[in-house]
Amino acid sequence: MAPRARRSPPPRPAPSWAPLLALVVAGCACPTPAEQDPAPARTKATPVEPTPEPAPVGPWLTEASQTLRSSNSVEVAGLARLPDGDIALAGLMRGDLEVNGALLTSAGGEDILVMRLAPDGSPRWARRFGGQSRQAATAIAVDPTGDIIVTGSYAHHFEIGETAIESAGHVDVFVTKLAPDGAPRWARSFGDRGRDHAEGLAVDARGELWLAGWFSGELSFGGAPLRSAGDLDAFVVRLGPDGDHRWSRAYGDDKAQLARTVVVDAAGSVYVAGEARGLVDFGGGPIAAISNNDVFALKLGPAAEHRWARRFAAGDKPRVRSSAASPAGVVIAGTYARNLELGEHTLRTRRDDAGFVTLLDLQGAPVWAVEPGATESRPLTPGAVAVGPTGAVYVAGDVILKRPDGASRLAYLTEINADGVAQDWPLPASSDSRAVAVVTLDERRALVVGNEFRGVVDPAPGRPVSEANLTTWLLARPE
Repeated sequence: MAPRARRSPPPRPAPSWAPLLALVVAGCACPTPAEQDPAPARTKATPVEPTPEPAPVGPWLTEASQTLRSSNSVEVAGLARLPDGDIALAGLMRGDLEVNGALLTSAGGEDILVMRLAPDGSPRWARRFGGQSRQAATAIAVDPTGDIIVTGSYAHHFEIGETAIESAGHVDVFVTKLAPDGAPRWARSFGDRGRDHAEGLAVDARGELWLAGWFSGELSFGGAPLRSAGDLDAFVVRLGPDGDHRWSRAYGDDKAQLARTVVVDAAGSVYVAGEARGLVDFGGGPIAAISNNDVFALKLGPAAEHRWARRFAAGDKPRVRSSAASPAGVVIAGTYARNLELGEHTLRTRRDDAGFVTLLDLQGAPVWAVEPGATESRPLTPGAVAVGPTGAVYVAGDVILKRPDGASRLAYLTEINADGVAQDWPLPASSDSRAVAVVTLDERRALVVGNEFRGVVDPAPGRPVSEANLTTWLLARPE
């Protein structure tokens, strides 16, 4: 399939390939927390299956591809690179998952999954944490020492190492730090009787943690309680390396505000993105709504001081899915319906979930905005983004394929150069697959992680279920 170029600025030649020496990965979105029905009957998972031969992906070659089979499904929330070049992965699992001969089995509905991968995508170890209800990791980060930090949401009771975690209400927030070998160092729980959810996580050069999410009612992270103004309110929190409270703030009015992502750039500046309704004071004075539901971006200094906040009209159904720090500012990716107004750049669609990727400069002004996708009739849904120091952006996602017997998805990788010119390439996968996370390894290699789906029939209840196997693609450009 030939690549398709799309651009928002005037045509300019695409720059030559430049080394990718650093990146920031943000957690992609996980489902909103909810009570989980009892798990369906399980069948034993089968082990890793490597792809026998490389396959081309545009200018890339697939050096390796591996699949971990699940008896039910695995959902990846995010990736983070360790100092030695390995990759940490977090998400959730249902049913059974076999990793290096060891069988992981979820305790109830959905459990937290944390893995360490070699640069080629092969697993080094995997850890499962969970109880009888729902526990899900929503974001992952690595601190300067190589420790792995995971956040997410949970209901009821479960254990992380020797620490018992008990929810105070419907759904609460957890944060845990693991050693490089996966052993828990500490775990914290934050919550009250309302709905509390963390979806963004970042670590700065001091090893301090930044969380972003939303809550209802009252919520304390160790400091003064945060109180929602009405519906769901956004929060941003700064914790010390040991999980102790440094700073926290809520943003909202009587409508809903959701903070989805948080990233930290090389200068220590913090970028938060999400959706907001109503009149919201992000720290620089109230900002009125532009549309029924806006996309917002917020910049804080290293000590949490307010720098700026921006809102963009986004129709009825915007969803920020990922963000990444760039030398030029911050890249934000997500989905929208009908239209999205990003400064001088307007995106329009007839779909309810068309994808968008935009670069905001250091002052919050949109530089470019694109809608990635293979064709006009099959726009790409972004999963997560990664950025190299030259400004090249990499988007893992999928497109919907329509068939006579229904629809399926196909995993894609999109590359956007510093001028906002996008090229999209299908990954070598089954016709029902998705790519949800990407991380660059060096000047010529990138690791993409996602799922390949296989329809099976669960004979116990006699209803169809879908296997979502965990798949990795190691891509490399020819030397």
